[in-house]
Amino acid sequence: MWIQNVLFVLIAALPLVVNASDDHNHADDHEHEHEHEHESEHADSTEIEESMALRSGVVVSVAAEGKIERHVQVYGTLQTPPEQFAQVRARFAGLVKTVAVNVGQNVKQGDVLAVIESNDSLQNYELRAPIAGVIQHRAVNPGEITSADPLFTIIGNETLWANLHIFPAQRFDVAVGQNVHIQHNGHTHEGAIAHLVPGSGETPYVIARVHLQNTHKDMVPGDMLSAQIDVQLMVADVVVTSEAVQTLEGKDVVFVQQGQYYIAQPVAVGASDGVHTQILQGLEQGERYVARNSYLIKADIKKSGAAHSH
Repeated sequence: MWIQNVLFVLIAALPLVVNASDDHNHADDHEHEHEHEHESEHADSTEIEESMALRSGVVVSVAAEGKIERHVQVYGTLQTPPEQFAQVRARFAGLVKTVAVNVGQNVKQGDVLAVIESNDSLQNYELRAPIAGVIQHRAVNPGEITSADPLFTIIGNETLWANLHIFPAQRFDVAVGQNVHIQHNGHTHEGAIAHLVPGSGETPYVIARVHLQNTHKDMVPGDMLSAQIDVQLMVADVVVTSEAVQTLEGKDVVFVQQGQYYIAQPVAVGASDGVHTQILQGLEQGERYVARNSYLIKADIKKSGAAHSH
């Protein structure tokens, strides 16, 4: 009789065991489902403590309105303007009595270059510098008789022309009046395009001419130089640093900071000048984004994604 009672108790308990096992399986399934949802929610994000981000050099900025300045990089040479070039001849034929200057010497306008005795009047007269500059050429010595040829050549060094070569692919962007930043010998000179001059038939470029003041007296005709021409200036509603934009899974993204999370936000980019980039869609003014070292965030997200895939 007791055996029958034991069997009855065991049989009655079986549904409870089955139900308990089912509840446990449902709990596991729910937990795994929640984990998958959490992983999916942050699939394109990573969590980094603030102290770690600072040590890594991650810099966060606020998206805001800004300027996009587009430039054209060009090269060229320095040239003496016609008004800074003077060939000095004797006014009257005669005997050269004295010569006061040598090649390479700086002279001021009005300085005496030579004294000549006129053949007609036998009176001495002074030959003076018509411009300030450097004596480039001297073709006379004391005791010689002058002729119609130039006795001195003076090159002015107060102003110069920067002749910038504008090739066909750049012509559409370049125009008279645009600002130019010229780099030469460690200095930056500011100017504007005064003329666009056609090149010779043998050259594939036109010349953008900029008048320069030789402030540091270090510019010499024939020197090579580089320059940036400001060809476009626009104000955009949302601007980020250009290095903030990364490519993730074939999409342009910016990493938005939300607390300790850095989330890959797909964006549509517009104009860029290499330093700043316009954001057309995907980011609003006031949002915090990774402005510097964003590649570290990208690497961390890719590493996390690889770990989840295993």
